[in-house]
Amino acid sequence: MISLDQKSLKQAHRYILFNCDDVQQYIREHEDIVNSHTGKRKWSKTKSHSNDFIEWFETRAMNYDISDFVKGLSRGPNTVAKKFSGYVINGYMFHTRMRDGRCKTQNSGVNVEAITRSFASSKDERPRKDSLTYYGAIIDIIELNYYELCKYVLYNR
Repeated sequence: MISLDQKSLKQAHRYILFNCDDVQQYIREHEDIVNSHTGKRKWSKTKSHSNDFIEWFETRAMNYDISDFVKGLSRGPNTVAKKFSGYVINGYMFHTRMRDGRCKTQNSGVNVEAITRSFASSKDERPRKDSLTYYGAIIDIIELNYYELCKYVLYNR
């Protein structure tokens, strides 16, 4: 078991929310609200959306008739998480780099292709969605628990 600091917890929670199909309509709703503010650059609006969404979503979920699952997600995960040195999912085994150091076979390397929105610079007004490939070694494997509602396993590289 590990206790996550507030910054890591917020980053992990935001990642889970932004990649959850049940939350997509609320993400679009918040983007519309942020984009309705005139005078801000697109980059600044995107940053505001990313920074402010979690708090807005929690308030939104508590004040409207929304499914128990979505309300549970809006509350965020427990600050205490499980930490693993290895994990098997869908028939694939993953190890942390530290565990690989003690093994003859290596399972800590990962290659993930993701579609992400990015800007060329802070003055860029048009974000682009591109497919990017990320390479790295797994440093941590943690399981976040949304108070027994659901659990998510995250790999930190």
